[in-house]
Amino acid sequence: DEAEKRIGHLYPKVKVTKEMVRERTDLEQYEGKELIVIAWLWARTVKCPNPACSKEMPLLSSLVLSAKPGKPKYLNPKINSKTIHFTVSDNPPQIVTAPEKGFKRGTSGIFECAFCRTVTTRDYVARQATECGLGAIQTAVVVQGNQSRIYLDPSSSPLPERIPDADTKELNVELSPNPRDIWCRNFGLNAVKDLFTPRQLVALTTFSDLALETCKEVEHDALAANLSDDHICLAPGGTGAKAYADAVGLYVSFAVSKAVDRNTSLCFWEKPMDRLRGTFGRQAIPMVWDYAETNPFAGAGGDFRGTVHSLCEVLDQFVLPVTPGTGMQLDASTQSLSTNKVVSSDPPYYDNIGYADLSDFFYV
Repeated sequence: DEAEKRIGHLYPKVKVTKEMVRERTDLEQYEGKELIVIAWLWARTVKCPNPACSKEMPLLSSLVLSAKPGKPKYLNPKINSKTIHFTVSDNPPQIVTAPEKGFKRGTSGIFECAFCRTVTTRDYVARQATECGLGAIQTAVVVQGNQSRIYLDPSSSPLPERIPDADTKELNVELSPNPRDIWCRNFGLNAVKDLFTPRQLVALTTFSDLALETCKEVEHDALAANLSDDHICLAPGGTGAKAYADAVGLYVSFAVSKAVDRNTSLCFWEKPMDRLRGTFGRQAIPMVWDYAETNPFAGAGGDFRGTVHSLCEVLDQFVLPVTPGTGMQLDASTQSLSTNKVVSSDPPYYDNIGYADLSDFFYV
């Protein structure tokens, strides 16, 4: 609630106007209502390699918004001599032969220019991204309807004009040069701060600040209530109001970390399911060309209340008092610590997955 008071204005609702209903009859039931935005959809851009064109070309890997049977939605590019913008349509666009592939024409980084049809090389896109940086263009807006997702033109909810600058000095940490597991580095996303939009940086900084403020408030309330140590014994490693506040703060920080997974510019929109997919679909930090920026107050994927709720579901299973566990290093086949032995061997990963490199994402 406190975060929404501070930054909720950065995530405005969409009011359905008469003009919108005239163009989209399916919006008639929502006329005059304000709908909650679930996600803003974006595509990265680079300068076209054709000198005669040199326009900012969208790196869209799909023009399909929703692949639900009977209810498909598509992006329809509107192109003139200088600019491109997108509208939402029930029918596939005629500009491409395979909407599900968008402007992608090969493996990662190979795209066709929407303006002049020039096809990039992967090396060109990587070089442009590293030397000049990647741009972005908004493609669509996803709002919550009556038990359904509604796709709107980007003009219905543009990016707010004034987004505060977040303090990112602690986020200017270089990602490990691990080409196997950290693919985004190949395209200029080298530091942790590069993985977020400006609005995401403000939101996550706000939640992190509030985690610290929560510690202080919990300690103050515990002292004011004069609780005995018996009431606040859930803090591991100590008792008293300070230890209790530190424990609650730790749990809140877990919720922040869980929320971060779904609040980066490496999240994407899952077309068959009409939902946001988090950063870590596997043990890697990927490269995503068309990404989804979620609303952390929307009650959908990436919502902060949702992350707190799922955390509490785990904590509710920690029934106190807990029987301590025992750890010993013994030969599995001959030890007598346990009976009815089951000897299970994990596959020999060794350094096949860079868990330490990947965990830096959450540590920061």
